[in-house]
Amino acid sequence: MITTRRSLSKSACNAFTAALLLTFSGNVFSTEAVAIPDNATPQNYGKGWKCKQGFRETADTCDPVAVPANGYSTNTSYGTGWKCERGYLASDRACVAIVVPPHGYLTEMSYKPGWKCERGYNAVGDVCIKVKAPDHAYLTDEAYGRAWKCDRGYRKDGEQCIAVRVPENGYLAEASYGLGWKCERGYRASKDMCSPVIVPKNAYLNDAGDNWKCARSYIRERDSCRLR
Repeated sequence: MITTRRSLSKSACNAFTAALLLTFSGNVFSTEAVAIPDNATPQNYGKGWKCKQGFRETADTCDPVAVPANGYSTNTSYGTGWKCERGYLASDRACVAIVVPPHGYLTEMSYKPGWKCERGYNAVGDVCIKVKAPDHAYLTDEAYGRAWKCDRGYRKDGEQCIAVRVPENGYLAEASYGLGWKCERGYRASKDMCSPVIVPKNAYLNDAGDNWKCARSYIRERDSCRLR
């Protein structure tokens, strides 16, 4: 009886080993059955092959990368497989020279226009136009728009910079927008002046300092604080 059990166990083990061998041999067979095109190397995933450097996949083949004049190979099997030299932009499988206007300079951008204007000039179409900054203004690094900002103490009004009139209990602030001034803590802007914030009983100034909040256990009711 013992001998019979040992025989059955041995037979089962042999069957399992044979199944593993069959599976492994099947995988090997399927890998070997993959048709690898010219200029490709085998790999254990995907299609079972990949194109060599200098070649790119086209359908089931590896075609050589055609690098245009003023371009260089990126040694990749995806995309175009090439890029343009500095001073050129890719256009319809070619590298076209970038035309830099006066007062412009080349950039590292791989897309149009490939250049920027010097400080003090704005890009308008294909040319660089000199920025006309008004009195009491200074030039910025912005390539578009006004490319200037008003000096401290002045604010923008159309195409000019006018003096900021700071009211009592106020101070100069960023003048690129708004009035160009802010109120001190405990005051709030009201037209052209800074009005004091009236803090009621059981309340305190908020973090901004231009309003008030009720203390804990109190809720706001118009201009006062009452218990919940």
